[in-house]
Formats: sequence, structure tokens, C-alpha cells
Amino acid sequence: DTRINFLDAPGYGIFAPEARAAVYTADAVIIVLDAVSGVEVQTERVWKNAAEFGRPVMFVVNRMDRDRASFDRVVEGLQKKFGRGVIALQIPVGEEKAFRGTVDLVRMEAHIHEGGKRVDGPIPDELAERAKAEHERLVETVAEGEDDLMEKFFAQGTLDAVDIVPGLKKEIAARKLFPVFCAASSLGIGTLRILD
Repeated sequence: DTRINFLDAPGYGIFAPEARAAVYTADAVIIVLDAVSGVEVQTERVWKNAAEFGRPVMFVVNRMDRDRASFDRVVEGLQKKFGRGVIALQIPVGEEKAFRGTVDLVRMEAHIHEGGKRVDGPIPDELAERAKAEHERLVETVAEGEDDLMEKFFAQGTLDAVDIVPGLKKEIAARKLFPVFCAASSLGIGTLRILD
């Protein structure tokens, strides 16, 4: 029973004042990047606006189904530009024309797009090792900011989603972490998790 309003600000440079006004008005910012182009001048401009107004930022790497799309390249560019607080919460299942879903690194499950619907299930074997390594990095990063979580992490060696999510929310709201998601919005892949 919560109303959520989206302010869709154009990404073109000539609309910079409108984008700035949208950032000022909003509670949080979603910066959408092209999976081929990556970080652009407008990305940096909106980032600066969000920092100026103290808004949490989430990145969405869209158009993952395009030729020469690369989630890893875009995430690397984001981290280089905006620091180690930029962290992937997903990895893609396939890239370019083979992009068919995402792996949720918090809940450690796959969301595969089949026949126009999202099917949740186990992580594909070819991504299992990478997902485990990325999950551990995510857990360590989230635990760093919370003493309780750090203790639990050292005791158990890992954290469950129920432990990660509250800490993640807190650190995102405090502008310590900036999550990255991937999607192909024209195909409806990844959009539900972004809304969640």
C-alpha cells in the first residue's frame, strides 16, 4: 500500500536542467546506462547532481541484448569512475543476443526469461563459480559497514539474504553502496527485480 512515483528525466545533454530538477525532487536516483556505451558524460552529470542533493543511486545496465553489450565492462567503468562502493547485485545469464536472464547475487538464484515469463530457479552450472565469488565479495562489502553483520560473517563465513538485505538497504540509503542491475527492458528481462 505504498505509492511510488517515477520521474523519467531525459538523458540527453540539452535536458540537463530537467534531469537536475528530477534528482532534486526525487528520494533516490536510478541511472540507466547503455550496455554498449557504458559511462557517458550525462552519467557523470546525474551522479554529481545525486551527490549534491544526497540522493542514493542505483545503476541499471540496460539493452543487454544488443551486439557488443558487456555488463562487466560497464561495471568496471562505473567502479573506475565512482569508486568501490559500486557493486553488482546481479550478473547476466548470457550477453548480446544470448542474454536470457540474471543471477541474483543476494538470494543466489537465477531468473531466466522463457516464453515471455520469468522463471526462478538454480544458477546455471557455467555461472555457479562466478556467482559464488561475486556473492562472497558482496557479503564482505555489506558486512564491512555493520559491526553485527561483520561478527556474524566471521562466525559463519557467509550471510543469508535475510541478513544481507537490511544492511544493504541501510548502506544504499546512506550512499555507501551503489548497486548495479542488468536488464533488457524491451524484452522485459530484469525489470521485475529492478522494481523489487
